[in-house]
Amino acid sequence: MPIANCFVASVPDDLDTSEIVAAWSNRSGIDSDEMTINLLEAHQAGKRYAVMAWLYLPSIWPDDAVAVLSEGLAAALADAFVVEPSSVQVVTSIVASGLVVEDGETVSW
Repeated sequence: MPIANCFVASVPDDLDTSEIVAAWSNRSGIDSDEMTINLLEAHQAGKRYAVMAWLYLPSIWPDDAVAVLSEGLAAALADAFVVEPSSVQVVTSIVASGLVVEDGETVSW
């Protein structure tokens, strides 16, 4: 259930989001069928990043997997948007069991 909501200044028309998911999967070792990326255009003020992402992961992931998924997402986004890694920020939130509803049912792990 890795879900990333990514905010960018603009999404190029020719950007293939499935390539971002594939790159993220390759870097993290997690099956891409379990990953979701949402790209949203946003206007920023203050300190700006080329890409800002909020990553949601279930609490069952061990700390080392959380780090690999977070860093893999950051690298995949930097490559996809052709920006320096320092221009990408990923904020990871851990979601507890019972706080996700899928197919109309509360999911527990």
